[in-house]
Amino acid sequence: MEPEIRDLIQKNNEVLAEATKTLNKVKRYLFWGYFWSVVKILLVIVPLVVAIIYLPPLFSDFMKSYGNLLGDSNDGLGEILKGIDPNTIKNLKLK
Repeated sequence: MEPEIRDLIQKNNEVLAEATKTLNKVKRYLFWGYFWSVVKILLVIVPLVVAIIYLPPLFSDFMKSYGNLLGDSNDGLGEILKGIDPNTIKNLKLK
């Protein structure tokens, strides 16, 4: 083989090796970019799914307790407020 062709092949191999290194860096960059985008999406979606599953029973229990305070039952705050005379409240405001 001629020396010129051999030199060109050698330079071509060097350039190809450098291009391969750069391509591997790009592949790694794309992989980690994809990985972190999936992690970010999961950080949003997983808490929403957990909230959809677990919050309705907790919220209904809270509303039952809140309803008791407002007077939906016989021993709540509503019964206490019903026993207060409106004139007493007016007198307290005037003082």
